Amino acid sequence: MLNNKIKNQKGTSIYLSLIVMVIFLAMGFGLAGILLSQKKTIKGMEESVNALGAADTGIEKLLYENSQGAGLNNPYEENDSLDNGATYVAKFTINCGIKKIVSTGGYKETKRKIETTFGQSVAGAYLNSASDKSCDVICSTYNCTCSSVGVDDGATNGQYYYKTSICTTGIANCATVMTISSPASFCPSLSDPQTNWTNCLCASNP
Repeated sequence: MLNNKIKNQKGTSIYLSLIVMVIFLAMGFGLAGILLSQKKTIKGMEESVNALGAADTGIEKLLYENSQGAGLNNPYEENDSLDNGATYVAKFTINCGIKKIVSTGGYKETKRKIETTFGQSVAGAYLNSASDKSCDVICSTYNCTCSSVGVDDGATNGQYYYKTSICTTGIANCATVMTISSPASFCPSLSDPQTNWTNCLCASNP
């Protein structure tokens, strides 16, 4: 009877020991999983911070270059690497007076993008008077797109003036060239604009 009792106690102790071991192993694996997850998170945060820092460097570099002299007025791209191994590609564009910089920073497998816009829109109607240029060309000098032409203030009626013996309107579009009359002539009834002429409506590029 006593031997059976001792055996039962030993069996119970082994059983309890196994349960305790399983609990501790589960806790250990759980803790290891948490630590591994945190390690990955910290690593990802480090890469993200470095990539964002590189992207910001690209923005600052082009903003500085735009502040020098006449500034940036044509599409431009610059790329470079930093001491920590991060890289950036910064692209400058201009659309009808609105300037935009998009900078993408990269560090190892992580990429982050920052963009900024600045400047003032120059969209609107511009006179094209005997320029030997079309409104497409006139608007492109402002980094805009010609959306319509016309002798009205809004440049929307699709007409232009030319002079024969009298001032006459004709049908025009953005590709119509406003040629210089030979000899140069004027339409007195229109506050003496030189013919051929029309207004160009310049708008932002789509």
